[in-house]
Amino acid sequence: MQTTYAPHAFPAPSLARPGAANPSLWRAGLATAAMAAAANALLYTAGSQVALFPQDVLIPGVKAPITLTRVVIATVVGVLGAVATLAVLRRRVARPFAIFQVVAAVVLLVSFTQPSLVLRDAPLRMVLALNALHTMAAALTLLVLRRAGGDKE
Repeated sequence: MQTTYAPHAFPAPSLARPGAANPSLWRAGLATAAMAAAANALLYTAGSQVALFPQDVLIPGVKAPITLTRVVIATVVGVLGAVATLAVLRRRVARPFAIFQVVAAVVLLVSFTQPSLVLRDAPLRMVLALNALHTMAAALTLLVLRRAGGDKE
């Protein structure tokens, strides 16, 4: 009796749990974090050249100004938080990206209040510039994650 090997007869089971965030979502999330950090770094650098981010406005608690490093770190943390949120939604709901868009819009709107609440002595130009950074990160996150982790259908 001759035995033949059929590699596709018994495909290897997936190691991912059903509905779990796939690795491509996390890869896209890391790429999004890098893109958003680069875009915000560019905006921050350009804004610093025209005095949109005065260094005499200090962050309460740390008594330090908003710097390029702080902008990049905050951007990466925010984007990775968004990726984690989408990963959880993908496991729990039928149309995760639709709900993610609503959550993202609410978080973006709430983020607009933070510069003026946290940095009480910040000039309006700085508040608006920080809100532009929030908007840039949110827009890139929604655009990239839509393709990688959109609704399961």
